Amino acid sequence: VCCCILLSALSNDLFNVYCSYNESNDIWESLILKYIVEDMVRQQFIIGNYHLWTMIEYKDIKVQINEYHKLFNDLKAKNITLPDEFVYELLIKKLLESWANYKRQLKHKHK
Repeated sequence: VCCCILLSALSNDLFNVYCSYNESNDIWESLILKYIVEDMVRQQFIIGNYHLWTMIEYKDIKVQINEYHKLFNDLKAKNITLPDEFVYELLIKKLLESWANYKRQLKHKHK
């Protein structure tokens, strides 16, 4: 009975995958594993995007700061917390070379 209830709640694509399962517990454990792995991959993708973000000299600074804030908010939305030290250092590192003096000031101020 439980197996039928679980199967009836699935989308057609998932139903086709799990209809051969005989035990509801097997379906349940497989679904949990599937979505845990998907969530981990999604988190890695979000962290990767955050880490790969870079500033571009010819692009408007306000647009770039908004992009950075969006990436940072994506981290928060997924409850991903990065060490403050990492966040500070990464942001300073990503500043443009034309901001070299400001970068130096921030590094010394942060220490």
